[in-house]
Amino acid sequence: MKVDKRKLGKQIKMVRTSKRMTQEELAEMIDVSPTFISLVETGTKALSLSKAIELADVLKVSMDVLFQDNRLQQEESDIAEAAFLLQGCNSYEKEVIVDTIFALKTAMREHKRK
Repeated sequence: MKVDKRKLGKQIKMVRTSKRMTQEELAEMIDVSPTFISLVETGTKALSLSKAIELADVLKVSMDVLFQDNRLQQEESDIAEAAFLLQGCNSYEKEVIVDTIFALKTAMREHKRK
């Protein structure tokens, strides 16, 4: 099986950022350098199988999550990030944020049509 290192790297980065983990923190947990994590996430370097297993364990995901190229996974990550950002907001703040997002989305779609 040929692994697309760029897709794998993007998936690793997506999972890592959804867990609010820095490259430095992840690197320390699997005993590699932060530079190595950066190179993996950009698809420049490949993980060994043992490091991939260790990484999945640290990120608390199954190996198939790391190796899938799945838009649904990205959407779930985006939703989790939005929920995280809304934590601590009162109902008024949440309403303003949602209204602002809706207005931006509408404006972007209008601009795209031109």
